[in-house]
Amino acid sequence: GKGYAFAEKHPEKYHSIGPFKIETGQPLREQPSTGTFVGKFLEQAGEKHDFCVITAAMEYGLGFDGFAKKFPSRFFDVGIAESHSMIFAAGIAKTGKKVFVGIYSTFLQRTYDQIFHDICLQKLPVVILVDRAGIVSGDGPTHQGIYDIAFLRTIPIITIFCPYSLTDLEETLVNCLHYKTPAVIRYPRHLLPQNVQEIKNNGTLLCLGLGSMADIVYDACIKLNQQGYNIDFIPVNRVKPVEEDLIDTLSHYRKIVTCEEGILTGGFGSGIIERCNEKGISPKILRLGIPDTFIETGSREEILKELKLDQEQITERITHFYETD
Repeated sequence: GKGYAFAEKHPEKYHSIGPFKIETGQPLREQPSTGTFVGKFLEQAGEKHDFCVITAAMEYGLGFDGFAKKFPSRFFDVGIAESHSMIFAAGIAKTGKKVFVGIYSTFLQRTYDQIFHDICLQKLPVVILVDRAGIVSGDGPTHQGIYDIAFLRTIPIITIFCPYSLTDLEETLVNCLHYKTPAVIRYPRHLLPQNVQEIKNNGTLLCLGLGSMADIVYDACIKLNQQGYNIDFIPVNRVKPVEEDLIDTLSHYRKIVTCEEGILTGGFGSGIIERCNEKGISPKILRLGIPDTFIETGSREEILKELKLDQEQITERITHFYETD
């Protein structure tokens, strides 16, 4: 950014930027994001609740700049030191103060040891806000947020939330203000829908859409039901622990489809199979998600289509599963 006044004044803001107006430094088009929603929530909640917010050099990217300006004594940017951000959060939580740590999913990979030893082993109520969870447009194979569910599921006592709508996300954030154990809230870069509804038709096939995939699976189920199929749908917002009510519900279906915006190996669908096995129920299960591969550069829409996870191809895959014994 040397030689460009706006970048010299706000270097972090211009670290990763799309097309913008050279004269003003403003983006050519505003991209609404779920991170901005989370940042606004923290800013408003900070007026009533005494908590700290930590980031590792991503104040603007995470949408935390409003909280930082409003509550400078409760905001900490530790620089490009993600592992330290978790240890620092653990230390603050040890004093009895609530703390949120914001981080991109790709950078969360660097903090596994600290989450395991310093947060979860100590049973500390740190809330980790994982932005860019799922497919990330334009950033290539190094920045895809598709591995966090698989590696976080291996850690005892942690709770992993994947809100499927802005309404659900807000409720989850409110609940986590009072959570007494480690929790993760993962959400995508793009703006989540305002809400996603269940579909109850007393069908023999149930579709489970996790987090950011819920609205796509919902639309596929609506389309299929309009064509005469009989399919139920539940949007899911928690990976671990799997809710007991959900497992009880699965026992009433002959076929289950799970869909997630993450790798299938060790992911949400794997967890559903494990819990069904523990409960002694054996529906046929089709897992939709990302195969054992690296993701190349492209828009989310392009990558979903390439992975056969766009609405059209999900509809086709559910149809085939429905019609096959």
